[in-house]
Order: sequence, then structure tokens, then C-alpha cells
Amino acid sequence: IRSSDGSFSHVNSQVKNGLVVWYITQLKSLIDLAPDDYQLRLNSVRFMYDVGLYDDALENAEKCLEAMGTDQWRDPKKFSKCHTYQLMAHLYGKRSMFQHAIGLYEQANDELDSYGLDVCYTGIVQAYFNNRHYNRALKYHKMSLDIKQRVQNPDEVAKASIAETYNSMGNICRVRGELSDASWCLKKS
Repeated sequence: IRSSDGSFSHVNSQVKNGLVVWYITQLKSLIDLAPDDYQLRLNSVRFMYDVGLYDDALENAEKCLEAMGTDQWRDPKKFSKCHTYQLMAHLYGKRSMFQHAIGLYEQANDELDSYGLDVCYTGIVQAYFNNRHYNRALKYHKMSLDIKQRVQNPDEVAKASIAETYNSMGNICRVRGELSDASWCLKKS
């Protein structure tokens, strides 16, 4: 049914809605058969998020955390609690529940490597920015930038990520009316 660009644009909305309902029903049936399969549950969370079913996605994310238990926290071969916390935080951010989002990002911070910390810091920046707490957003941007700049021999992706951080910092400075700082950050990007 997908078009060459991967979208369903040529399918009418009634058919799309029917496909979404059918797919969610199938996911729920699979989850009922394997309630402890947190990977399946986490995939359902992503799908529900993608189609805008935020409440269902949050409910499944919470059940996903329960299914994981404590023993899988450090298992690198499986989805981590951190990833689930990040996804839940993003969902709360979409619902404008920024304090919940920030709390979940901070919970996820506890067990992260530097890449994971950077991802969490970026999420915290978004939540604080959306909540108009620009000083806090800049604080976490600087922490993220510190992690990115410590990478030895950064590849092009890392360099682009540093540039994106400076660009975002410049935009925050611009919103705050600090045009000389904004200009400096944008030049660095």
C-alpha cells in the first residue's frame, strides 16, 4: 500500500484509520500472548507515538518498564530502561507536561554513557525551552556541548552535532534578546 516515498498519502483517511486500528489490535493481541516481552511492548509504544496515540503509548511504556524489571537495566543487548524513560519523556513533552518530561530525563541520566547523557540533555533542553526556561536550557546545552567536544577524533556526524548545538544555543540567546551571544554561537555553528 505504501507509495515509492514510503508514505500512505494515496490512501484515504478512512482506510488509514482502519489500518491503524487493525495494527493496534494485532499488537495488543501479541502483547497479551507475551506480556513480558518488553521489546514488543516498546515497539508498540513507538508505533502508538507515531500515530498520535500518546495516552496509549504512555500506558504501554509504563508496562514496558514493569516488564523489564531491574535485572535488564545494564544488559546492552536489550532495550534499556533509559531508552524507555527517554521515550516517555518525549511523550510527556508532546502533551506539554514538561515537568514530567524533565523528571523522566533526569531518571534516565543515572545509568548512561556519554552518548546517552547527550541525548537526555538534548531532551531536557527541549523541555525547558518549550517551558520558556531559557537559562536552564542553555545550562544543559553547555553540558551536552562539553560531552560532544570531549570526543577524540570526531567524525562528520559528531561535528554536525556540535554545530547543531551551537545553532540551538544561538537561537535561545536570540529569543532572550542577547544578540551578540546569539551571533557568536551561530558563527561557531
